[in-house]
Amino acid sequence: MAMRFQRFSLKVVALLCALGFGAMAATVTEPLRQFGYGALWASALSPDGTQFLTGSADSKVRLWDIASGEVVRVFTGLGSGIRSVAFSPDGKQVLAGNDGGAVRLWDAETGDSLKTFSGHTARVNSVA
Repeated sequence: MAMRFQRFSLKVVALLCALGFGAMAATVTEPLRQFGYGALWASALSPDGTQFLTGSADSKVRLWDIASGEVVRVFTGLGSGIRSVAFSPDGKQVLAGNDGGAVRLWDAETGDSLKTFSGHTARVNSVA
């Protein structure tokens, strides 16, 4: 069975990021849903598997509902391109790191900013 890759697609819950080319996922059939807002640099699946986060070149973190394909919430205020995103283990908080060396924590339900961590001298490539 041959596998093919489709740009900006999500198959089941597998989501990969390709350097500046957008989200790509391996599929053996047509994609279930398509998601995208330009160059996606980061993604994370929620602990319960119903939502996922994307971080993009437009400096926004988006929370997506997998079933509907809709954006549930947009987290802003971090500035610079978003290079890394993560959920807390309980899924109640969202963490993101950017090109400017800052990290921000938000409440996933309300979208309220809880804390900003700064002090890195280079971009933040990974948060967990």
